[in-house]
Amino acid sequence: MEQCSLFGIFGGLVQLTLASICFFSLFVKRYYEHPPRPLIIFILDTSKQIVSAILAHVMNLMAAVILTNRQGDENPCCWYFINISIDCTIGVFSAYTLLKLVEKISWHKGWLKLISGYYSELSEDEVDLGIWALQLMCWGTIIITTKWILIILIIIYSQQLSEIGNYVLEPLASNPREELIVVMIIVPLLFNIIQLWVCDSFLKAKPGSKSPAIIMRESIEKL
Repeated sequence: MEQCSLFGIFGGLVQLTLASICFFSLFVKRYYEHPPRPLIIFILDTSKQIVSAILAHVMNLMAAVILTNRQGDENPCCWYFINISIDCTIGVFSAYTLLKLVEKISWHKGWLKLISGYYSELSEDEVDLGIWALQLMCWGTIIITTKWILIILIIIYSQQLSEIGNYVLEPLASNPREELIVVMIIVPLLFNIIQLWVCDSFLKAKPGSKSPAIIMRESIEKL
């Protein structure tokens, strides 16, 4: 009988295909923007999510295996389902809150390079990859911090969450093939697309707005 597997050739191909579809959806999102972001800005915005998605995915897989062994559960997909569900709900809200906290502190301290989505201090037509790298490290740190907090909470409430996960997946327990399709394809596809679109909306610059660094420089020049 088939078992839900997170690893192996099949698992790897499924996850790679899903990742490609999810990130392609961001191009669809950009197509409907008015006005659309310049391609280079879109690429820089999206690259943050690519890196953070890889970090979060690796941590999700590690957490699924650890929690499976800790609970003595034979179905790691139950924990993968729990992880991705929490990651795409509480995780997104937590990451958004931390990002806005960092940006608020950055405004007060004058660290304007950390304001997400703005990559130049000189003009809107130029891109400073150093600023992008700084924002990338900041966002990656936020994702890792959020994931560790969530993993600790999941471990603390592992018994309750295990019961919830098994209850939700119970209708599929007698059909491992359907469980594979739901847990490894349908749920990650829907949740990740929503997560990427939501995160993209607050990682990008506000449409038509100037870089905070440019606004501050122009204000100083007028004095």
